[in-house]
Amino acid sequence: MAERAEKIARVCVGVAVRWDTGRARATLAGLLRRRRRRAIGRIATGLALAVAVLVGAALGRSDRPPLPALADRSLHFRDGSLATPLDEETEVRTAVDSPRGTTVELARGGARFAVAHNPARIFRVEADGAVIEVLGTRFIVERTPLGVRVEVEQGRVRASRDGRTVVLGDGESVLLAPPEPARDWRSLAGEGEFDRAWQELSAQSLSLRTPDDLLLAADVARLSHHPAEAVAPLERIVREHRGDPRAPLAAFTLGRVLLEQLGRPREAARAFEEAQALDPRGALVEDALAREVESWSRAGETGRAAERARSYAARYQRRLGAVRRFGGL
Repeated sequence: MAERAEKIARVCVGVAVRWDTGRARATLAGLLRRRRRRAIGRIATGLALAVAVLVGAALGRSDRPPLPALADRSLHFRDGSLATPLDEETEVRTAVDSPRGTTVELARGGARFAVAHNPARIFRVEADGAVIEVLGTRFIVERTPLGVRVEVEQGRVRASRDGRTVVLGDGESVLLAPPEPARDWRSLAGEGEFDRAWQELSAQSLSLRTPDDLLLAADVARLSHHPAEAVAPLERIVREHRGDPRAPLAAFTLGRVLLEQLGRPREAARAFEEAQALDPRGALVEDALAREVESWSRAGETGRAAERARSYAARYQRRLGAVRRFGGL
């Protein structure tokens, strides 16, 4: 190290900083420390890549053969085909094994299948609603939390699930996911998906009884552009649940649907009257009276409109301009 330090000192003669043997030794020591750190970093990076490769190989189960101990659990079929479990948890059952074909049920886990080539026989694997059919190939079928995974090692298979079919060749794979479970119309409405909620609601023969369900069904109908279908549930709330605190809101909403969406102002005026009668001191009274004036006006009942407009002017101010206009005051 002393000789190398002296060489550094000689090479650096003539630069602005004064170099001597001691300074050269310190510089050399720093260089060696940095080299060691870089070497350690390269080793660590190499180890990380190696671990990633090993983990990837472990996760890609099709890249490793079945454990030798599992060979004893293999299923042998009359045509020479073979099904070997991928792990101890796998459960494979023979449903049919006849001269015309073989049907195997994969109840749990995964298995590798080596199917003898015979165009006259169909070899079928069924797993969680998925159906895989082959005429001679090697492939893997595995049940996973996300669906049924099918991977072809050699040959061709046809994989189907819920009306969807895909044909796979050498080295190709597919995940056959289960269909999305049907969601209740109430939860769809709660998430603002009113069109889908209407589809679910209209497809079912439901007997809606509670004010909550009736009011929600009316919202689903009108917000999915089926306003006429909102009338019946709203009328039922007003008629069958008059003592419910939501009855005034149902009557007011009924008036809005009739006036704004269905063009039936006379019926709308009576619905707004009902909203006031159900809760004379409620928060909706002022707006219900103003909309009643508008409804009578649009129905051509100018005398009723003027009368109700004067009643509004004697009690309220917020919408007085519009009320005077509709009431002809």
